Amino acid sequence: DAAFAIAVDTNGAAFVTGYTDSENFPVSTNAYQRHIRGINLNPQGVYPIDAFVTKLNADGKIAYSTYLGGEGRDVGLGIAVDNQSRAYVTGLTESSNFPTMNVLRGRYRNVLVSYPIEVNGQITYAFTNVLENYNGSVFHGLDDAFVTRINAGGTALEYSTYLGGGGWDIGQGIAVDTNFCAYVVGVTSSSSFPVTNAIAKNLHSTNSVIASDAFISKLSPDGSNLVYSTYLGGNGRDVATAVAVDPLLNAYVTGFTHSPGFPVTVTNFTRWTNPTNLNADVFVTRFNSDGGTNNIGTNNFGYSVVFGGPANDEALGIAVDANQYAYIVGFTRSRTRFADLTNTISVPPGFSSTNNSVLAFGTRDAFIMQLDP
Repeated sequence: DAAFAIAVDTNGAAFVTGYTDSENFPVSTNAYQRHIRGINLNPQGVYPIDAFVTKLNADGKIAYSTYLGGEGRDVGLGIAVDNQSRAYVTGLTESSNFPTMNVLRGRYRNVLVSYPIEVNGQITYAFTNVLENYNGSVFHGLDDAFVTRINAGGTALEYSTYLGGGGWDIGQGIAVDTNFCAYVVGVTSSSSFPVTNAIAKNLHSTNSVIASDAFISKLSPDGSNLVYSTYLGGNGRDVATAVAVDPLLNAYVTGFTHSPGFPVTVTNFTRWTNPTNLNADVFVTRFNSDGGTNNIGTNNFGYSVVFGGPANDEALGIAVDANQYAYIVGFTRSRTRFADLTNTISVPPGFSSTNNSVLAFGTRDAFIMQLDP
């Protein structure tokens, strides 16, 4: 049993998600799903796992607890809660029968097709984006992200949908705004990931071994449509790990990037990217309420910055206050020049680990950073 995310409502109740392979995981009598559905389908003997969602009251007692999954592996990686104590969960699923309800549907750009044209007797090919109907009740790829909203009592799904394309897609973070719109971020290798009102309509890299872009998708209040959905990245590997939303409905996304060409709007922001790009840097991108449908650098995009040091740096969490200050946490392996920080509580300032072995995975420091609006 493992837990990966937690959220708290206005009554002090804690909502937790993760995965379990336990047939006797504690579930409530009125749970939406009382029994584990995962079955062992592979010769490697990987245990069948389901996601779970558990609500603990302010005194730590179980209010409800339920499995959530199908016959494949299902993992809950992000959770949020609205002011009606409804839980919003995202993660990854390998189940073609993951529970769905009131799924995403719409005509979104999810296919890039080519067609021949003749110019001066020469045949060449042009490409166009095609709108096709997306059906969130159908499993699309190797892994799909999922987005599920559970009612306040934990007894029923208000909506539950796949979110993905023909590759692998993982939902890693989720937030909800005052209008009950869910914001999901994660990573995708799918050239057919559903996008609309996007700053980037196509996957940036075509190398299927390492290709991945971050993504952010905003769902309508009933979960049936995408308000906006976009790729975010460069030619390397890009992963979004967390998202937060401020009272003005700006979405703040963080994660890590291996792309020298990751889109940035603040060009004089301190950044130390490894020249060979073998290591990752942290990114923070703010989307304004319309999703930044115009070109990068306009007011609609908000901002996008990259920072780090010569070694591997990754952001794992983000929060935002009422004054639009963003707070980012994560880890760094960069012993020097990490974002060129001067306001530090490290004594003495700088990297704290003394283990120099490249095989010692403990040689990293946590970091916390505040960005002004």
